[in-house]
Amino acid sequence: MTLIWLCLLSSLALASELKPYQATYEIIRGGKVTGEQTTELKRLNNNQWLLTDTTKGTRGMASLIGFKRQETSEFTFVDGQLFVTRHSMNQKAAFNKRQYQFTYDAQEKQYKGTRKGDQFTLAVTEQNIISAHMLPLALSLTACQQDARAAIDLLKSTNLSHYQFTFNYQSDKITSQRVFSTPRKKSSTAQLDASKNCLPVTQTHQEENEPEINSRLTAFNWL
Repeated sequence: MTLIWLCLLSSLALASELKPYQATYEIIRGGKVTGEQTTELKRLNNNQWLLTDTTKGTRGMASLIGFKRQETSEFTFVDGQLFVTRHSMNQKAAFNKRQYQFTYDAQEKQYKGTRKGDQFTLAVTEQNIISAHMLPLALSLTACQQDARAAIDLLKSTNLSHYQFTFNYQSDKITSQRVFSTPRKKSSTAQLDASKNCLPVTQTHQEENEPEINSRLTAFNWL
């Protein structure tokens, strides 16, 4: 039976706890397995955490070109608030390389980063901002708090983006779905497991005229 929760909107003021873990996902594009992603969450100190994703091509063209991508996000988790303080992304495929990074300057209250070789700054007033890389973690925390909706601010590219999601609860199965501000032929959904701190076990992304991309949990353990 679908549960109806009194809290209709969450802006990452979350009560759930974080626990260190490692998870492995199979990446599927257009119905074919193309790669593997390993996600690890670990505590650096009382309030500081590190999230790391390492993705590599294992089959097909992704394997042939030696695709490898690593993302790290360092963040604080204080009073239920996620706040990213440092992020980096390094990607290699054949002879192409991509890099993206930013760091929060607490004294100047702004992010300073580099994208495609160009530097950027972004002033912020709130301390509930995440990296796009942290989105699955934010969804997990929101789902474990059993909220019906979530509004999430994330730093994507060089600007802040505002994402909204709805959640459906049935027994121990939780489904999140992104809500777009304007009608679009794209979708983003996730199935989350309440027994694993609401960790995503499957994620599906679909854009118009593009192959569907799925990730499926294949291994998990607490650290």
